[in-house]
Amino acid sequence: MQNRLFLGIDTSAYTTSMVVLDENQQILFSEKKVLLVPEGKRGLRQQEALFQHVQNLPRLIEGAASVLRTGSVAGIAVSDKPRDAEGSYMPVFEVGIAFAESLAAIYDAPIVRISHQMNHLYAADFFERVAPEPCVVFHLSGGTTEILDVSHWFESGAELIGGTRDISFGQLIDRIGVSLKGGFPAGPWLDQMAIDAKPIKTRNRVHRVDDWWNLSGIETWFQNQMIGQESPETIAATLFCQISEALAEMIRYETRKRNRRTVILVGGVAESRTIREALKKQLANLDLALLFVRGDYSADHALGCAWRAWREFNESFTG
Repeated sequence: MQNRLFLGIDTSAYTTSMVVLDENQQILFSEKKVLLVPEGKRGLRQQEALFQHVQNLPRLIEGAASVLRTGSVAGIAVSDKPRDAEGSYMPVFEVGIAFAESLAAIYDAPIVRISHQMNHLYAADFFERVAPEPCVVFHLSGGTTEILDVSHWFESGAELIGGTRDISFGQLIDRIGVSLKGGFPAGPWLDQMAIDAKPIKTRNRVHRVDDWWNLSGIETWFQNQMIGQESPETIAATLFCQISEALAEMIRYETRKRNRRTVILVGGVAESRTIREALKKQLANLDLALLFVRGDYSADHALGCAWRAWREFNESFTG
């Protein structure tokens, strides 16, 4: 019998990605292409991102072709919208849907659609096997800072309970990075500079109303008080210190309020080594399981989609 293969496709705002898993849960193919943003720009328009996805996906399929020939495609999953909410839509996901549906027809394989946000959660489950344990999830990506309460997430998904009202942590990082003449996205560049630098201690400028938080005070302070007056290394270290302290405050508040002991952090911001290490220290005295997605799978990636396809096939056979 041929090895069964499971294909995941994700075309997010800034990344084209594809993953192939086999029936033994081994990652046989994993590749992503970060979309190109012109120097000095803070992002891409949807039509610009969509065009790059159209260019990238054939190259990823070509790269995966030799792996796909080693077995039979038993399932495909693709992200089709930003999150599970009425009206959630972005044109960039249409490219992934079109390619996934074409491949499903060619391979005569079932296809399942999931949101980009659930793709992140499934990536966490692939490594940690946390489902269906109740948990609080922090989705921290370039344009999103959302807090989700997950009680029975394979059955009912994730409930949005909070987040940021003004800008996301990812936007904060990118805006400071662009002001420092860095590339976009700026997270990896700033994170590397922050690792060995010493931050300037200052008060927390995050403002909370119920479960919703505002970060613009942090950006204003950096733009007015630090940009042009401190070294980029000091600015990066201070920025990531501010972010980790704000996140620690949010985690303490939400886990206490929801009586949750498991916290999962997903998204590109959660990939930061500086933030991860700081959070572990700041929350060490609490009885919390603090979980991060391994490697570069925390940022936008199709691993969660591939794992969802695997689960869909195997659960349909095992009940």
